[in-house]
Amino acid sequence: MILLAGFTSAGAQQQSVIREILSRAASGKVTEMQKLIHFDDVQARELEAMEFQYLLNMEKVETGCRCRIQKRRDKLNRQRDIKLQKILTREQYLKYDALDKDKIRKLPLRLTE
Repeated sequence: MILLAGFTSAGAQQQSVIREILSRAASGKVTEMQKLIHFDDVQARELEAMEFQYLLNMEKVETGCRCRIQKRRDKLNRQRDIKLQKILTREQYLKYDALDKDKIRKLPLRLTE
């Protein structure tokens, strides 16, 4: 019984550490993107929550059942893409997507007038 409680406690601690790492990754990504794309703080908070949830879901896919893993990844990517388009303007979305997929260099984007 004590051994089972120890495994449960260790599993909970590991999940807590994973959540913290994923939270920091989402926050860092959004902060970097905000510097490059210049979206507002409201959008940044929404994006951070969305990116964190996406990373949590992707982690579950990667560590769970190995059946149809690519199909589940694709579904999560499609859902994330739809949410991005709802949060960002079209221009912001195109820049975010290009930066995220390394289609363009991560340098501050020039403002067009």
